[in-house]
Amino acid sequence: MINYRISFCIVCMNRLNQLKETLLRNINNNSGYEELEFVVLNYNSQDGMHEWMIGNMQPYLANGKVSYYHTVEPQKFSHSHAKNMAFKLAKGEIVCNINADHYTGENFAKYVNDEFVKDKNIILTTVDYFKTRPDYHPAKDVYGKVCLRKNTFMQAGGFDETMTDYGFEDWDLVNRVEMAGNKRVFIDDPAYLEFIAHTDEERYTLKDGSALFGWFMHFITPSMSEFIRLYESGRFERGILIDRNTAASGDYRQAYQKPKHKFAHKLNGDRLLMGSWQNTGGDFFLLDDFGGSLSLSISDHGRRLNAAGSGHVFYRMADPQAEAGMAEFIYFYPNRCIMERNLRERIIVVNPHGFGQWEQLNVCGLV
Repeated sequence: MINYRISFCIVCMNRLNQLKETLLRNINNNSGYEELEFVVLNYNSQDGMHEWMIGNMQPYLANGKVSYYHTVEPQKFSHSHAKNMAFKLAKGEIVCNINADHYTGENFAKYVNDEFVKDKNIILTTVDYFKTRPDYHPAKDVYGKVCLRKNTFMQAGGFDETMTDYGFEDWDLVNRVEMAGNKRVFIDDPAYLEFIAHTDEERYTLKDGSALFGWFMHFITPSMSEFIRLYESGRFERGILIDRNTAASGDYRQAYQKPKHKFAHKLNGDRLLMGSWQNTGGDFFLLDDFGGSLSLSISDHGRRLNAAGSGHVFYRMADPQAEAGMAEFIYFYPNRCIMERNLRERIIVVNPHGFGQWEQLNVCGLV
């Protein structure tokens, strides 16, 4: 019986509260599989993670069950770069991403080994991008759980580091590895899909890092609306949102043909215009980063913005749930576009200039 060397890779930045709940439990739940290491990468966490690891992981550092690394370089969490670092540091023949809020489940390592013994040219995942299993609906919290051979990972160039924020980096890796000839195998057992529930706000924050002043929407057609998002910092984002489900509603073929698109909404031209804005005393003046400008007069106690020249009216969004949905869409959209491009152009290998690189890295052990 083959027992592959397996590495469970955990990257963490300011998620110590979750790591405390999962790491020891995951170690104990997989204690029966000898050829297993937990690679824990402290990605410049500022919440006491280093002290906790050194104070609580000594027995596992001593027996080699845990390999702990600490970098103080990153100022912002990059999912792709952090995971690439951890996967490259892993000693296993099979590498698995385990988020800090993931429970592996009992004997998950044995399950992973058994699957790769049956077929080594696979990638274990929870992402069914092509909807091949109508009955398969794992929670989005476990999309990041993915296992593949380290050689396969290296040949694909790792996670795409042009994806600088959160989301779709795991979907993209699975798609590219599958295009390279590996079979997508779904993690079915609910016992392996447990996690710590948390809010979307814990997953991501506003990219601008500042408070939101307000959302304003201008209706164009039933399938198209223009939006302006103003930040207290004086920055703004502007774009045109398209609902692809209704955009072709006049085409009778939509009544019996399955839509070709995977996502209902997109940005016109995949473009988000950004720039600076200021309140000039009764008017808002927007200057985008390409030199274009827009003047908006304020009316109805700030609930309406009237665009000079075009006569377009932008209404302030008053529904917190709609605001949250729009914020999530915009946050994920750049990474989604990269994933869709890689799939459309059949790009398998990414990061041509290297990936998971670092200048300073501490290998932490016994004290």
